Amino acid sequence: MLITDVFPNRDVRGELNQTLPTLDVYFNPYRRGPYNYTTELEDFLSHPEEVWGGMMQRLPEATRTST
Repeated sequence: MLITDVFPNRDVRGELNQTLPTLDVYFNPYRRGPYNYTTELEDFLSHPEEVWGGMMQRLPEATRTST
């Protein structure tokens, strides 16, 4: 993915590598796998409003603002 696709106003003329790495995750809720640990798939699929899924990453100290 090009840097300018994500940050359209960024000046990338001096950048040697003008691409950003992407995180590609495949999640199939109907099958167990590396991102679906549940053993009760029928119960899981019959009540989707009771479950939550997501990925989180802690932000480094330098990217946080005090406002």
